[in-house]
Amino acid sequence: MVGYRRMLTIGGFLTGLLIPLAATADDPGDNRGPCGIDTVPPAPEIHEDAGWHGGAIPVADLAGAMSVRSHALNAEPGDSPQTPASYDLDMKLLILSATRSYLAEPALRLIKENLDGIGIPWEHKHMSSDGNRISDDPLELEYPGPIERRRGRYMGIVLTSDLLAYQDATGTWYSSLSPAQWKQLASYEATFHVRRVAVSAYPRITYGVEPAGEPLTTPNQVQMLAAAKPFSSGLTHEALLPLSGSYQNPANIVVPAMVIPVALFENDASNGDKNPVAATITNFPDGREQLNFYFAQSAYLSASYYTTALWVNWITRGVHPGKRRIYLNLQVDDLFMPNGMWNMATRLPANDGFRAWRATPDDLLELVTWQKGRRRRLPEGSTFRIEIAPNGRGVWEAGGYANDALFRTARKIIPEFHWVSHTFSHPDLDRISLKRLSDEVRTNKKFLADLIGDKQEFFSHESIVTPHISGLFNKEALRALYENGIRNVVGDNSRRELWPVHKYHGFYTSARNNGFEGIFVIPRQATVAPVSAGPVQYLRSFYNTLYTGFWGRELSSSEIMKLEAERVAKLLMAWHHDPYMFHQGNLWFFDWAGNPGDDGRKRQSLLSLWSEFVIDEVSRYMTLPVMSAKMDDMAKMLQSRMELDRCGANSWLTFQNARPVTFHLSTASHCTVPVSGIRITSPEPEMETAITMEKYGPDTTSEVKMGGARTVHLNIETTIQP
Repeated sequence: MVGYRRMLTIGGFLTGLLIPLAATADDPGDNRGPCGIDTVPPAPEIHEDAGWHGGAIPVADLAGAMSVRSHALNAEPGDSPQTPASYDLDMKLLILSATRSYLAEPALRLIKENLDGIGIPWEHKHMSSDGNRISDDPLELEYPGPIERRRGRYMGIVLTSDLLAYQDATGTWYSSLSPAQWKQLASYEATFHVRRVAVSAYPRITYGVEPAGEPLTTPNQVQMLAAAKPFSSGLTHEALLPLSGSYQNPANIVVPAMVIPVALFENDASNGDKNPVAATITNFPDGREQLNFYFAQSAYLSASYYTTALWVNWITRGVHPGKRRIYLNLQVDDLFMPNGMWNMATRLPANDGFRAWRATPDDLLELVTWQKGRRRRLPEGSTFRIEIAPNGRGVWEAGGYANDALFRTARKIIPEFHWVSHTFSHPDLDRISLKRLSDEVRTNKKFLADLIGDKQEFFSHESIVTPHISGLFNKEALRALYENGIRNVVGDNSRRELWPVHKYHGFYTSARNNGFEGIFVIPRQATVAPVSAGPVQYLRSFYNTLYTGFWGRELSSSEIMKLEAERVAKLLMAWHHDPYMFHQGNLWFFDWAGNPGDDGRKRQSLLSLWSEFVIDEVSRYMTLPVMSAKMDDMAKMLQSRMELDRCGANSWLTFQNARPVTFHLSTASHCTVPVSGIRITSPEPEMETAITMEKYGPDTTSEVKMGGARTVHLNIETTIQP
């Protein structure tokens, strides 16, 4: 889980840099300013797989690995088995790896996380353990008969490496599949027209390629080719992918009749003027297809999120359970309340009473202008919209509705943003009574009703952002929220006790863990922008105070933002929908010398600058719409996903003459099941109202609402190429 460490107050600042992720150090009492304790920005990524190469064989072991035993049938043509005229195929992927270790095979985590993000079912089998092949028994690829027609268990085969190689105790390399198992796998793929992906492969003649010079470990770039366009829906066509820290095996094509080049390496002096191949599709004589990537992949490599999206499109032919969505939800806490600013002279965090800053009407209007401009530059269908969490007390302290220009300005631009409560006066909810918090919630709801007026569709009535993300373990606070109509709060992914069990879920508070049952917690991500940072020079001072020792020098503002953009883009491209935390101090607009966008704007706030860098980074790889949801709707999305994951949904397709004609779906309990890439209808009239269609960029998603334990058989209107 990506998070950050929580910082102590000024007196404990230096030790606060070293406290564990789960630790907190909030001061007692209700006198802290709005979100007045700074948080340490997310630390630079330290790769857990440092020194390893994403499932590729290290250079020192390469010679031995090339003589892997029992691999010959991996890529050789099968016996051209006859495809039945009619067959069924489960909509699930089989992941095969040599080991179960994320350290030894970091691509494994990348694969699982991305499939989970979309909602594609998968089954993982590791084929070796403790230097031995686990079993020579046949793989369970088909359902046993007698059945109405043959039924395969998997719609695609994903290999973490092409040979699934492991070393035994003597240092000899073996394939973790036996020759019989490789032959069985090839026969299954040919019979059911199932595709195979090797996330990391070595160039072999059986794939129609050979090595092009020596393996590389230096930074490189991969140029995607036009041949990838048919299965790069929603991705940047012919993208240039940066590789850094990735082990590379450049290839030359030697059998052009069976190989389609998908990508080239940009830099390889050993190959003369000819760019070697970085990825290929091999078409075998028996009809099988295999997509190979000749470089290592991992969750730390931004390019891997592009290639994963690419091979998911290819292996599923764009038809699969689940759906792709990019959600960028930005929440701005504390509007109307001043924040203390970072002290540039002492390089210490602000404390209450030290240079408080409050957003101005001009800042709010500039934010509106920036958001409109940014939205125009997003892909068609984008609904990007910032969510603001105000505290009404700030208006009262500024003289009330009539005398506060910021309030009057906000009132005129309500439809530009989403809105959610943040309590009236920003108290600490860890030590608050039921009555006090009830008053806080009701008073701020009344304030927000006055602010928002008749535009209530932009307000989340059942949600609240609690001050400092406090009160989530105080039963009196949770009871007060519930009794006042609040059902949803946000968490804090910097605190281990607020992590959901599943990365793509939220969780409900319980009497055992939280003191009260029934409040839904939405995971929320930290950002590099601290509470006390206004103009970007504050961020630079703050960040370099913490991490100069790590980098060995001070980073520029652009370097800091670039690192943050790479971190956040990976979350978005892995389909995480968590909101991101900002504060009203981050709305301070300033002159920016850089040019992060193409609209010529030189005025930015930390929030807008952060967004520009993040969106531009995502746009290097993907062209999908960027969505936002108000907090009430975020909760519903997460709850729907949780229902889906526990309802036992199982889907499969019936093929006639290698074309799908029927979509089958069974569930054990109620849930809504999305399936992408096909339009479906029901022969049963009562099911017609349970099927809805949604268009998202190039994707068409059918959603089937299942009322409980049942099985349905639905017609497929559109066809998929075999």
